[in-house]
This record gives sequence, structure tokens and C-alpha cells, in this order.
Amino acid sequence: MGLAALIPGSGADESGPALRVRQAAAHARAAVGEEEVREFVNAEAQLRALAVHPDYHTDEDRLFQLLSIASTAVVDLERSPPEESRALDEAQRLLSKILGFCTAWLRLAGTGRLVEGLDGLRGCIASELVFQTVAAVVTSESGLGASMLLAFQELEGLSLMGKAACNVEEAALVLALRKLRVVAARCGAGRQGSSAESMMRSIESFRGNLLERVQLFAGRRERRLGVPQFKEIVGDIAGLLGEAYPSNQVFEMMCLLSMQLSVALITYCPDVPDADSLEAVEWLASVLRTLLDKGGAGPHLGLLSSPGALREWLEDSGFWKRLVTQASCRAQQHAHQLMTVLLSGGVLSSSDLVVALAKEGVLSRALPPSCRAALHGALLTTASNSEMEVALDMFSEVCSLLGFADISSEGIHLLTRLNLRALDAGYLLNSASASIDGSLAVPFLLQYLQWGYRQDSADLLGQLDFASRCLTRVLLPHPNLAILLPAVAAQALSSASETGGLSRQAAARCNRALCAVALDAAALAPSMDYSQLQMASPAVLLQAMPRVGSAPPFDFENTEYWLTSLVDCLSAFLSAGADIGSREVGLLWSRLVVRPILGLPASFTAGQYFKLAFLAQPAAAATLLAPFLAAPNPRASEDAEALLERAEMRPKPGEVSPLGARSLRRGKAVVKSYGKDEKELCLQELRALLKLKTQQHVIQLLDVFKSEGLIYLEFPFCAGGSMHQWCQKVGPPLLRGDPDAFVRCLAIWRQIWQALSYIHLELVCHGDLTLDNMLLTADHHPVLTDFRCSTVAGHGPRRSLTPDYAAPELEADAAAVPSEASDVYSTGAAMAKAFLGLDLDVASCPYHPTRGQRSLPDERTDVDLADLLQHVLAENPIARPSAASVCSHRALDPSGFLRRRGLLTGQKRSPSQAFLDAAEALREEYRGRRMEDPLMFSREAVFDAIASSKVGEWREDALLGEWRVMLNEESGVDGGGLRREVVSLFFEQLESSSLVMRTGMEGSGVTTLFLNERQRADRSPQQWRQSWTAVGAMLLRALVHFGNAPLAFSSAVFDCALGRICRMPPDDAPAGEEEDVQGSIERLLKLREEKGDDWARSELLDLLRRLRREKEAGYRWMLAQRTQEERNGLSVNGLESRETIAAMLEPQSSLFLQRLGPELQGAALEWVLLWDLYLKFLGGGDRWLAYDALAEGFSAHGRRLEMWQALTGVQVVETLEGVELTAAVVLPNLEFKPGYGYETQIQYFRNVIETFSAEELSMFLRFSTGIGRLPASQRFPAGQKLSIRFMPDHLEHLPSAHTCFWVVDVPPYEDQEDLAQKLRLAIAAPQPFALS
Repeated sequence: MGLAALIPGSGADESGPALRVRQAAAHARAAVGEEEVREFVNAEAQLRALAVHPDYHTDEDRLFQLLSIASTAVVDLERSPPEESRALDEAQRLLSKILGFCTAWLRLAGTGRLVEGLDGLRGCIASELVFQTVAAVVTSESGLGASMLLAFQELEGLSLMGKAACNVEEAALVLALRKLRVVAARCGAGRQGSSAESMMRSIESFRGNLLERVQLFAGRRERRLGVPQFKEIVGDIAGLLGEAYPSNQVFEMMCLLSMQLSVALITYCPDVPDADSLEAVEWLASVLRTLLDKGGAGPHLGLLSSPGALREWLEDSGFWKRLVTQASCRAQQHAHQLMTVLLSGGVLSSSDLVVALAKEGVLSRALPPSCRAALHGALLTTASNSEMEVALDMFSEVCSLLGFADISSEGIHLLTRLNLRALDAGYLLNSASASIDGSLAVPFLLQYLQWGYRQDSADLLGQLDFASRCLTRVLLPHPNLAILLPAVAAQALSSASETGGLSRQAAARCNRALCAVALDAAALAPSMDYSQLQMASPAVLLQAMPRVGSAPPFDFENTEYWLTSLVDCLSAFLSAGADIGSREVGLLWSRLVVRPILGLPASFTAGQYFKLAFLAQPAAAATLLAPFLAAPNPRASEDAEALLERAEMRPKPGEVSPLGARSLRRGKAVVKSYGKDEKELCLQELRALLKLKTQQHVIQLLDVFKSEGLIYLEFPFCAGGSMHQWCQKVGPPLLRGDPDAFVRCLAIWRQIWQALSYIHLELVCHGDLTLDNMLLTADHHPVLTDFRCSTVAGHGPRRSLTPDYAAPELEADAAAVPSEASDVYSTGAAMAKAFLGLDLDVASCPYHPTRGQRSLPDERTDVDLADLLQHVLAENPIARPSAASVCSHRALDPSGFLRRRGLLTGQKRSPSQAFLDAAEALREEYRGRRMEDPLMFSREAVFDAIASSKVGEWREDALLGEWRVMLNEESGVDGGGLRREVVSLFFEQLESSSLVMRTGMEGSGVTTLFLNERQRADRSPQQWRQSWTAVGAMLLRALVHFGNAPLAFSSAVFDCALGRICRMPPDDAPAGEEEDVQGSIERLLKLREEKGDDWARSELLDLLRRLRREKEAGYRWMLAQRTQEERNGLSVNGLESRETIAAMLEPQSSLFLQRLGPELQGAALEWVLLWDLYLKFLGGGDRWLAYDALAEGFSAHGRRLEMWQALTGVQVVETLEGVELTAAVVLPNLEFKPGYGYETQIQYFRNVIETFSAEELSMFLRFSTGIGRLPASQRFPAGQKLSIRFMPDHLEHLPSAHTCFWVVDVPPYEDQEDLAQKLRLAIAAPQPFALS
């Protein structure tokens, strides 16, 4: 009886013909039902065989369909159970066979034959169907259910179902366990005695594996189930086990399972929301809280009955390691809930908690900073939620575990916050003592600062600065620490003076840093209430003052700095209202005035005493000033001569050279010396410096003094070194085209030109501007120095010239005086060295009179910068711009450079690399998608065949999938080598077609392609668009499959296609408007108003650079014909050889030149030449229709446009060209087989490849692979290697290539010259592919 017959009908009585029809239908359904029953029986047998024999062949798709049929049948029977006895018997028989079929599948699943990720019989859907079907059959409330339950138990179905649940995949686990629990409840209902024991044996047979399986899923990084699902799983397992085990035992097992799962679920997983790990932390905290509550008041819980047992479990489970190393930062921060439970429940003490975290590296710098910050935050939150004693214990343990060498910024922050927590909770210092010993973090941080600044490590400086700020800006401002301010300042000063065993540099560094701490502590005094210690403040501070006769701990300058800091600290307390007693005044008088300490001069120490008296409050000032009279001694400096005359005599500074350096009280300084015969040079420098003293980019004069017949000028020390030193460091990446280095260098030169503009405004000419005379401050601001050769208002001493920097007019005339124009030239020469290479000899770069330019190696630098250098290095001084004009030159604005480099998109990766990565991803996406029908081509007509096939309109999978190619009159169908050969033939035939315009210097061998005009190509508009769409599509295919393309288009073509070059007349005319030359000229004039002259200059220079090999010289000559003359006080631009230039131009641009008139204002000539270039090479003749079609093709009709948008035309061309071929690039892409036995031949082959030119290497790659280039990544797509296979014998044969398989067969030639000759013959064959 069929499935439909088992469902009751309408029940209406029928007779006669209707009855016979109904009986016939019943017989037919019965025949169908018997067939279905037999099919289920047969399917059960197949599944049983498959469970025993894994290689047993069966139709798994049909078996999967039967599972679906069985599930549907069970659902239908459950909804409408049969009422007639015969139908009931048939239904019971059918359900019995379905149950047998499902238990056979359960047996198969229990043997581990399921496969994760499949959709059929062994997959997730099948698991859900079987478990739902079995549960429906066994738990049915109809009369059929009881008999099926008995049959299920006889088959040991519960055990089979549990074992199958141990092998289902993650997505089906929740449903499987839910159904398993339902079935177990039905099986266990009313069982007692031996039946209950049988139930326990069934569950015990799979319990362990099931728990392991659940833990396995929880520990997978690619898991998809979240904490709510795992909680549901635990509930189902608890219900399942509750059918066989006592409740307290089930409770303990589930608590243990919950803890194990929550520990595993804390791990960060990419596909699971971060909030899931937070819920896992809360789950673990909840379980522990429940256990602790029940352990104290509830039943005995065995292994988990005490805090000690929980502590051991935490250690054994590796929870702390997992939390520290695998959890997300949010989960680590959220762990404070768990820590609070552990502390409040007595599982851990605060010390144990800190030790456990420290053991996993939480307090060391080995852990990432974000993780350290998160875990420290959890500790701080835990301390905030606990009693003050907890914070104190944590602080004590952290201090004992932290070593100075391992401490991190996060550790310092943790100490600081714990200290503040204790203070906020009521921790009080001993107010009767000024000692810092009981002040928690303060002494620790002071000792750390002393230790850190003694180390010779630049990496520590940032962390030490952070520790100093934590101490002085976070801790010390706390009201409870106000009484410590004098003691902290005194301790910092004492620590600064402890210099035993330190180098001079380390002692100076430590002194400056700790004195700054003391000053910061003292600066807090006016804002704090420390009335208890107002009288004691000076006494405490003076404890740091050394005795009379003590040896200086530092050199002279640092000793001055230390004493100044001590006096400034005293001044801060006295100005805040502290009193000073007679004992302290006597101490200061004796050690600062009567017998100055530390070997300092009395003038200096007495000056410090007076400063202290002037800054104190009136009462304290009267006490200090009583025995003295103050007498100021101001120094006038109204002119250089007077300043030099009043220069005081001093002892000769130690270790001073003309560019020597020594330290001053506040920062470093350099000392420059002049001899007796150099007084005029010294005076000239003083005159210039006094005139320019307000300019921030001119070195400032600090002091002038004399010693032993020499004059010394003292200047601030510029920590950034000279521009020459900076260029030595930054020059290599700058010459490689690093945009970051270029922008940084440009920012410095912008400031240098501004400084030069200012000094010229003040009528000062430097006279000797070089990279060595341009210094940099610590924050890389330039400073001009060495004004010995300067002139002020045209007057100055005789000057000496620095080779390669002096202007030509100065070298030609020994009597010539430095001028503004010569300064501009010198600065330009220095700038050229900075951007083009320090070894550049500007004087040796000849000036080309026809082109009006110097022959500078400026091809790789920005076009605007190259233009600026040409102007400032002009041979004629009159042609050079002023420094003020240079400041407004577009080259000093980096936006144009960044736009041309495609770096204004904000993406971090290189656009070219991002493009190649996207192409690689597309190649992988369409790998294996093969076109079944081969493509037939004639070798001579590949381009015409592909263009006429409308390949640009193909689906993307057809365009980018794997083609099968055949060439007429050549045998073989290829999926690899011929594909590459066809691409090469397509682009070769494109280059020789009428679609393109070829340009290039005769004999150069280099050709650049531009788009031809449609009329010259003899194409209809539809053919024109179809052809260029095909070119774009094949370009995309080549880049996706090979990483490059053998196409020599100008970069301007791609800039037009990508919309980076704007349309100019006539292409900007509205649609349908006829071309009109006068209308085009009018629109061009409007475009000039819109864009401005600087835009035209940049665009013209950029296009000329792209035409460097072809047409640049003629346009450069035309630019050089521009003249400039004065008329009525105004500068007027003219043009020589106007008729010749007009004849060289296109007719439209010649009319435009005529329209502009005889006087060419601004960049009028640049606009004429730009339009002429545009008309010749880029616009008109339906070229923009071709650009649009080309873009539509290579972007797959816009679907892949985002790949190209970040690229400039130059970057597209670089990607097409691939890497420049050298032996060093090609050899790593080769592998030799066999690698043994042919060592001599392998070395011969390497040697021959190393002798190949770039052209021969390209021929070799074309011969071997079908494409003669390598991608810019310097490797074949997907990292594939070209195999060089040595074949025995056949020494008379040439090498042969199997391009389909990336193999080159090479006979084992015994002579290297023989190998070189035969390999060159092979790669030079007219049809390389025919040799395979």
C-alpha cells in the first residue's frame, strides 16, 4: 500500500462504477507501497554494508532522497494516523522499515563516516532528517509509537543514536542532542531495575565521546556556535544524563562541563561576535558562584566541593594562559567579574591572582600592549570593587614581581591606578613624617626613573617619560600626597647627583630627567594644602645640597643645571608662602656666596641666590636679602661692534672646535670660534644675525665671549644634524620613489625657501648656502647657519666659493658680490642634490640652449619639482625666480605629486600591489571553470577573430575561465601554453593594426602606442567600440591569468580611460553639436579660467615627460622661444620664431595662438602647447568613444572598476610591463629536475641565463611559457615554477618547451658554449610554440 493510501480519505460511500474505480486505484497504490517498502529494506541493507565496508559502492544521492521521503511520510502519518485496521498494519510495517533504515544510518554515522561540509547522505541535512524522523517515530502519541519504541529498544537504538550524535557536524549538534534527549526521556519512562541499568549502559556507551565532541567544537577557532547554543547543549545533556544518573552527580558533571566549555569559548574566533566571549566569561563566573554557594551550604559536591579544588582546577585547565594569550581584549577586560568571584569566594587571594597573571606574562613586555592594558584594567576594576586591603595586597605583589628591566608602560599605569585606588579608599600617610617610604608607588617610580635614565637605550625614553608623567601629573596631585612634595623633590635631586660609575652622557641624561621631576613636584606646591610642612619645606629640600668641598658629580654645564633646579624648587615653595629660617639662610649663604659648592663660579651661584630672594614672598625675601645689595648688569647689544667690544673674558671651554658642542643650562649649544685674523668675518656674521634675530629659521645667537685671543659665538644645538646628514639617511628611499620620504623632504624645503625669502626681504644675502649650512632641529625644522660670507645691503667681505653650489656668475667674476639670484641658485643646487642624489654635480650638467634647460637626471622625480629646479638653476640670473616666487610655486605643494602617484585615496597598501592581489583573487575564483568547446583561431588572425567574437560582451566566467584553444593547421588542443600564446598574438597584432598610432624615436627600438582616430582606422562607430571593448576585455584576462600583458600603450591612454585626464575641446562639446574650431577655442578659454595656469603647466610637463622618447624636444624648443621684456615698468611676454612655431602646431592650436595675440600673458604658451599635444595624441576623432569602450572592457562592464580606480596611468603601464627582466629575477622562478646527477649542467644553465640580455630573457620566457614577461611581483601567478628538465641522450637536439606544463626539456650538453648556442637558437625560432 502506498504512502497516500495510509492517510484516510473522505469516507464517502461509493458503489457501481465509482466503487470499481476506487478499488482499481487502491490496487495500484498497494503495488506502489510494496515497492517503497522494498526500497527502504534495500536501502537499509546498503547502509549496513557501507558501515562495514567504506569502499562499498552505492547511490548515495538516492539514499539521501529516501531520508527525505521517510521524514515526510512520518510527519504525514503523525498528522493523520490511519483508522482502518489494514491501513494501520501497513503503516506499522512502513514505519518499521523506515526505523530500520534510520537506525542503519545511525550505525553508519556512529562509525565516523560522516563528512563535514557535505550536503548529501553524509552531511548536516541528513543528520537533522534522521534525528527528527527517529524522534517522531519513537515518541509518537499514536498507537504506532509504542510498537516502534519497542522495536527501537531491541535495536539498541538509544546507543546508536548517541554514538551518531558524537559524529554529527557542528551545525546539526544542537538539534541532534535535543532529539536525543526527547528519545531518552521516552525510553526511560517508567523503567526500573534491570531496565534502568540497561538505560545507563546505553548512555554510558557514548557519554564520554559526546562530552569530548562538544568540547572539541567549543575549542575550534572556526566554530560557528555561540555561548547560548552551548548552554542549550549543556541543558540537553543534563536532561539526557538525568534519565540514568543521580541528580547531584549530573549537577557536578554539568558544572564541570560548563566550566570546560566556557574556558574554551573565551578564545577569540573570527566568525563569532566578540560579545560571545564576554558571555563565556559571565557563564564561567556564574557557574563558579553557584558552586561556591552550594559548596558552603548545599550537598557534598565531590571534586568541586571546595575553593581549593576550584583553584586546582583553574591551574590544571590552563584558564589563565588561555585568557591571556587567546582571548580578545574585551573578554580580558570583562574578566574582572570572574576575578571578583574568585576573590570573594576565597578561591584566590589577591596575591595569588596577581601571581597567576604574572606567570603568563601580564606584567612583562612580551605581551601585546592592548592585551596588557585590558588585563590591567580588569585588575583595576576588581580592586575598585573590593576592599582597600585587596588593592594594597595587589600593589605589594605587583611591586615585588615587577623588575625594572621587564616593566612596561601598562605595568606603570597599573601601579599608579592601584595606588590611587588605595588613596581613594582611605589610605593615609604618616602625617608626622616627611618620608616617602610609605607612599606606595612614589619611591618605586623614583627608583625606576633613576635606573632607566642610567641605561643607554633610546627605546626606554618614551616609557620613562610616561612613568614621569604618572608620578608628577597623576599621583602627586592627589591631596593625600601633598605632604610628600618637598621630600619627593629632595629625593629626585639626590638621585640625580648619584653618578658613581656612570658615563658622562648617562650622568647628564639622568640629571636632566630627575631634576625635571623635582621641578614638577615643586610646581604643584601653590595649588596644594600642605600647611603642616610649610616651615619644613626648605629644610627638607636643603638636605639634598652637597657639602662645601664636595667634588662636582657632573661636568660644568650639568652642575649648573642641577643647582639651578634646586634653587627653582626652593623658589616654588617660597613663592607659595613657605617660610625659611635663619639656619636655612645661613646654609644657603655659606654654600652659594661665601664658599660656592661644586666648583661653580661665585657670579653664577650668587645670581641663583638673588633669584631665590626675588621670587620669594615678602617675609622670606626680606630674610634672604638682608645681608646683600642687588645690582643688575644688563648687557646692551645694539650693534655688532659694540657687542664684540663688550664680550667678557672666560676660561677656555673644554673640547671646543670651530663646530664643537657643549651643554648649557637649558639644552645643548654649539660654540664657533674665530681667530684674530677673522674678525671681519665674525663681525659680518654678527651683523647678519642681529638683523635676522626674529626669523625662526635662522640660527639664534645666544652669547659672545672671548678666551685666549679667540672670539666665540654660542648658538643653540640643532639635534637633527645637517641637511647633508639627513639626506644621507633619507636619500636612498627618496631616490627609490618613496612618497613618504618625498613629502617629508618637500616640507623641509618649503620652510628653507620661506627663510631665504625672509632674509632677502631684510636685504641680507647669505652668500654660501650649502647642505652643510642648513641644520635641522630635533623636530626637523630647518635653520640657516654660517653667515660669514653674507652681505647686508650689498656690503660684505671677500667671499670664498663652495664648489658645485656657487652660481655661474660668481665663478665667472671674482669681483662679483653675492646676490639674491646667486642665493637662489645655491639653494636650488642644494635642493637638486637632496632630491636627485648627493653625488650630483650640478655644474657638470650642461645647459642646453635649444631646450632652455639643464640636463638634470630628473626623470624619476616629480614633474613640478623638475620644473622648479630648472627655473632656479637657470644659467642667466635674470631668468631665475625670486625666493618669494619660489615659495608660491606649485612644486612645494605635495597634493599634485600625490595625485599623480594615486596616493590621495587613503589606502595603506601600494595601489599596484592591491591591484595584483585583486587579479590573483579573480584567477583563483575562476580556476577550474573550463570552456568545453575549444576556440579555433588562425595564427595570423587572432586579433580579428577575438574582436569580431564580441569577447567584451561575454559573461565574466567565460571571459576569465580556462579556455581551450586550437590554432588552425597546428595539432593539439591546449589549456595553458596556447592560451598564453594567443594572448601574445592578440596584442602583437593589435600593435600592427590601424587601431593604434605608433610613436617612437627612429632606431630606438622602443614604441609607444596611442589610439588612432576612428576615421583613419576605417571603422564604423559600432566596430570601433566593439574592437576597443575586446581590447579591454583581453587586457583584463591577461592581467588576471598572467599578472602582466605585452602591450605598449602610453600611460596617458589609461589615464584617459580612467577619467584622470579631462576632456578638452572638441571632445567636451555637448552631444549632437557639430565640431567648430572657434567654439572649441572659446571653450578652451573658459577651461583656462576654470583650471588656472598652474594646472596647464603641470599637465603639459606631465605629458611631455610621457613623450620624452618621442616629441619632447620640439615642444621644449617652443617653450624656450618665450621672451620677457619691460614696457612702461611692466613685464611683457613675447615669442620668437612665431611663424615657425605656428607651422609646427596643429591647425586648431595654431589658430588659438593667433587668437591670444602677440603678448602671451601668464601660461598662455603652455595652454597652446597642451592643446596641441592633446589634439595630436589624445583627443578628437572619436578617441573618447574608444577610451570608454576600453574601460568598459577591462572593468568587465563596471563590475571590476574598483580594481582600477586607485591606479594612475603610469602604475597601470608599470603593471603591464611587469618587472624589469634580469637573471636575478628570472632564476628564482626556475626549478631543475632532477636536482641530482646533473649538477654540472644545472650550473651551465644558470651561467648561460646570467649572460642573457633583457630581450633574450623575454624571448626565453616567451619560448617557455607563451608570455615574455614576469609580473611586478617577480614571480609567476600562484608561485608556479618553470621546470628545466634534463633528458638523457639526444645531445644533437635543441631544447624544447612544453608550454602547457611549464616544462623545458634540455639535453645534458657537456659544454657550456654548446648549451648557450642551442638555447639561443631554440628561443629565436619564428614560432616558439610549434617546438613543444
